[in-house]
Amino acid sequence: MKWTPNATSGTIWLSDNDIDHTVDIVISPTSTNRIYTTRDDKDVIYSWTSGAASSPATFNQVNDTTKSTLNKPRGMTFDSYGNLYVADKDNDRVVMFCANSTVGIVIAKDTGTSPKLDKPVAVALDSNLN
Repeated sequence: MKWTPNATSGTIWLSDNDIDHTVDIVISPTSTNRIYTTRDDKDVIYSWTSGAASSPATFNQVNDTTKSTLNKPRGMTFDSYGNLYVADKDNDRVVMFCANSTVGIVIAKDTGTSPKLDKPVAVALDSNLN
């Protein structure tokens, strides 16, 4: 449900079918009308716009020659520029989707040496974007 200040009723934004198997939900810091979800049963990120009549936008393509799609995306976060970061769990990496792009860029991945980036499930950034 989406509630506006002082409202006596809300507007259905996502139904139970839309969020069934949801692992993570984040709201875009640059838009009050956009929400992002990852699901346990799909290797994709959905981007929902409040009040949109069409299906959600999907994010699953990654600019990587060996693993070109997401595999069990989990925790997500945004930076102050509107870029979306996602823990790509079963590909052992972190992917960034630049603002207004549906193709991700690998920014951290397991290289096979210690320490390993093994099955990440969350992403966090500090004020310096570390």
